[in-house]
Amino acid sequence: MNELFQDVSKEWHLPTSDLVIVTDNAANMTAAVQLGSFTHVKCFAHTINLAAQRALKLPSVSRLLARIRRISVFFHRSHIASRVLQQKQKLLDLPPHKLKTDVSTRWNSAFDMMDRFLEQQPAVCAALLSSEVRKGGTDICTLKEVDVTNAEEMAMALKPLKEATVGNCRVRIAHQHCP
Repeated sequence: MNELFQDVSKEWHLPTSDLVIVTDNAANMTAAVQLGSFTHVKCFAHTINLAAQRALKLPSVSRLLARIRRISVFFHRSHIASRVLQQKQKLLDLPPHKLKTDVSTRWNSAFDMMDRFLEQQPAVCAALLSSEVRKGGTDICTLKEVDVTNAEEMAMALKPLKEATVGNCRVRIAHQHCP
């Protein structure tokens, strides 16, 4: 990898003393850059991703996300529950948004799932308590008040990471302009 960095810097006539290389935090990339005389900067977005992934793996966070995921999946699979949720959203003057389900490879999808759940929580709670949904559902998962509070606090903690990730993706960077 170091040879590739050297070759590219020669091909583009870039002095290695002024060259800054941004990589993910992988040990092989760090070692390759250190072998050369390059300045190394670890990727901000990758660092955020690693921090968020680590936070989401905490047992209490993981359990809470699993409960929210279970509720989201329930509404996706049950036509009756989905219809009742829409009715409750209208009644409570909430946006008619569907619940989101996270994707294991994208930490921000867990944030989005939790954020959407919190937005729709009054309608979700009302729908889950309705007799129409309860008689059709055998394994209905609900959250306790403390779970909702924990989800709100977790969303507050993760929101700056989400905003930094989205903001970072909008920034134009040099490699997009180089030949």
